[in-house]
Amino acid sequence: MTLRPRHMGMRRRLVVGTIGVILAVLMALVPPVVMLLRRAAERELQVRLSSQASSVSTAIADDLLQGNAPTIADIAPLIAPGDLLVITDDTGTQIVRFGTGSAASVTGSAAGPAGTRVTVSTGSSALNRRVRGPLLALGAFAILSVGLGALLATAVGRRLTRPLEQLAVSAHRLGAGDFSAATPPPSGIPEVDGIGAALGASAQRLKSMLAAERSFTGDATHQLRTGLTGIGLQLEVLAAHADPTVRADADQARLQVERLTNTLDELLALARGGSGGQRTEIDLRQLVSDHGADWRHQFDAARRQLRTVVQPERTAGERTPPTSIAHATPGLVGQVIDIFIDNALRHGRGVVTVTLHDNGLSIADEGGLDDAVLAELFRDAGEPARPHGRGLVLARRLAQADGGAVELESSFPTRFSLRYPPASQA
Repeated sequence: MTLRPRHMGMRRRLVVGTIGVILAVLMALVPPVVMLLRRAAERELQVRLSSQASSVSTAIADDLLQGNAPTIADIAPLIAPGDLLVITDDTGTQIVRFGTGSAASVTGSAAGPAGTRVTVSTGSSALNRRVRGPLLALGAFAILSVGLGALLATAVGRRLTRPLEQLAVSAHRLGAGDFSAATPPPSGIPEVDGIGAALGASAQRLKSMLAAERSFTGDATHQLRTGLTGIGLQLEVLAAHADPTVRADADQARLQVERLTNTLDELLALARGGSGGQRTEIDLRQLVSDHGADWRHQFDAARRQLRTVVQPERTAGERTPPTSIAHATPGLVGQVIDIFIDNALRHGRGVVTVTLHDNGLSIADEGGLDDAVLAELFRDAGEPARPHGRGLVLARRLAQADGGAVELESSFPTRFSLRYPPASQA
């Protein structure tokens, strides 16, 4: 058995969730940071351009004061490649234009002599170059954050899932009946260690309860088998009686004692092993016939009728009626049939009909069940006796332990079903 894929999925979800949180935080923080970086770069660039404009204004001051036009040779060294210089007079008329920059980009200006104004501008490429470095650093930081978050989530997930995986293995072994499963070592996580301690204590209690129950079951079975052996010896004496009626009754009683002894053995094996260990292909029609004969006297005394119906009914071309074959334990199936018949005799009305199907049967009478009875029908607990007692709960347990299923098919008229998987699937 391996539980690792499930826990690997848990680790994967933890890592993916952590990365998702980090990405959400980055998506919330990165746009404002990018905007702030761009504005800071733009202000820095404006300061640089304004400083250049002031330098140009100082360089051309003498020429302008003497009424001469500024020379490009004096201005060119002060203008960076890609920048645009524009000098206007006091009327706004352009008197000098130098460079290839864009006037619609970042600009810086300074006042010149005689009412002139010096403006230096640059293209967006210069701004982008200033922003590119911080943005690359920010992207590297984001990638590093995601990577570190994934590593941290992997480490935390491994620390969390490893003790949980050990707990799952121990719980699986406990559920399979292996009470020797060791409690996982302390993980340092109080909640997980508390679950492990509770699981270990539960395993010890279940082991003690199961040992006591098996001991009691073995002792009770031994005592019952001893009593049945004595009854069998008495019936052997009666089987030699001169009266043929007494001999017939004694033989019938011996068969019942033999079936009851076999049933005790099967119930003891069920209590020890948890499931029917003597499954075989059985003819439900013959089994119902045998158990129906055991109940015939009680039905006669109650002036009720017990009949058996086989489905599908025999057709005209068939020489023998069809049989219902199931793969189950004869004694356990017999116990369920007896519980059904006894329940119908005690609490039902009218004719009791046992209908045989493929791989199962149903038992119906002419009575009905009200809502109060339906609510308590299969409830299992150490509760006070209910209208239908604990028989139906026991019948369902026996059927489930033997691979079958007991269901209520109809509440009016009352009809219960017992189904087993086909012999080819058992």
